Amino acid sequence: MKKSFLLFVSLLFVGILFSQEIKPPKVEASYTGGSEAMTAYLVKNVKYPKGKTLEGIVYVEFLIDTDGKISHAKVMKGIDPELDKIALDAISKMPNWVPAKDDKNQAVKSKMVLPIKFKK
Repeated sequence: MKKSFLLFVSLLFVGILFSQEIKPPKVEASYTGGSEAMTAYLVKNVKYPKGKTLEGIVYVEFLIDTDGKISHAKVMKGIDPELDKIALDAISKMPNWVPAKDDKNQAVKSKMVLPIKFKK
């Protein structure tokens, strides 16, 4: 009985830890050079493969660490394995971003989701 109660309390504590909300940053992370520079990067690095006729949007989620480096990129919603890989590769190879800042103006990790549009 004691063991099962202890297990229950331990699991409850772990559940509370994982259910805590993360405060959103005061200033969101941004691509170095702004949205125009990011668009130019994507136009240069996302190439629609010959022979494909599919169109749509691939949503890529990634983390930006306190140094602005991208990590843990993954496709959240894809449209085709080949197009998904092209989008994922482009995001993974992006130059560093300006990291998000908290209310004390300290760099913090943040999560981003970027839509990559494929159009023939």
